[in-house]
Amino acid sequence: MAMTDLEYARYMLEQYREAEVAALAGKSVTIAGRTFISHDPAAITKGRLEWEQRVYSLTHGRGLRFGRVSFE
Repeated sequence: MAMTDLEYARYMLEQYREAEVAALAGKSVTIAGRTFISHDPAAITKGRLEWEQRVYSLTHGRGLRFGRVSFE
């Protein structure tokens, strides 16, 4: 059985949340063929924010705006 768009967005959001935790622990993670390493948290956060926005728009019918996050 195929996932709905919302189910897939929630699944991907969970993958990015787990990747953030792994990055904080110094591990590398692969999501949908992309490998993220622990010293690139901005890329993981960007992906998580994109999936959060997609889940929000699928459940509320409109987009959600986020501010920019900077890791230095």
